[in-house]
Amino acid sequence: MLTRDHKPEEERKRIIDAGGQIYQTTTQVPDSLKGGVGTDVLVGPYRVLPGRLSVSRTFGDPEAKLAKYGGNPNVVIAIPDITSFEVTNDYDFIVMGSDGIFDKLSNEDVVQCVWNSIMKEKGEHVHQQCALAVDSIIKNSLLRHSLDNVTSVLIAFHNFKQLSFPNKSTERVSKKMKRNKSAHKESRKLMQNKPKTTALKNTILPQSVRSNRVDIILAKPKLLKHYIKHH
Repeated sequence: MLTRDHKPEEERKRIIDAGGQIYQTTTQVPDSLKGGVGTDVLVGPYRVLPGRLSVSRTFGDPEAKLAKYGGNPNVVIAIPDITSFEVTNDYDFIVMGSDGIFDKLSNEDVVQCVWNSIMKEKGEHVHQQCALAVDSIIKNSLLRHSLDNVTSVLIAFHNFKQLSFPNKSTERVSKKMKRNKSAHKESRKLMQNKPKTTALKNTILPQSVRSNRVDIILAKPKLLKHYIKHH
């Protein structure tokens, strides 16, 4: 976990010391597991007074901060946490989400939603796979009856792409090698079939025809690159 959630329960001491209060609501809804017969109790997120907000730091919200509206400027504050960190090679992705997501899903739940989306459904490319992961996070928070805004953003790193499409790099290189192999054959045919009196030194051939060797190198772990050497 890279950051700390700005939740009332996480900042209980600061809120109470500043004169605020923390409470939790409950709501009765039809019991979906019993076909709507009977009721089920949904426990809402912790909220802070004044303001009745489920987060402890915000921009705006004058009713929580201005005394003329019954607010307290020292309870719900707008001072941010500034976090810096180095993205290393073992990072897979970063997920950012609104409080409606984390009201119902733990950090571990969110991570599991991402990996489950990769195992259950394959996108055509990494951008689509990110979208499927975000859909999984949002759907799971709604299935748990989130009562707040649900918004999520996923930032994928190279590891995420490699784990989602482990054979893509190899396939691209293989196709490139096949194209060059075909080009080499065409080049040899041109050389074999040319009239003896014809000079080819001024003939311009396509780059793929002029190249006669393909090397494959491992530039970084899990990152396959290739290059073509010319005469």
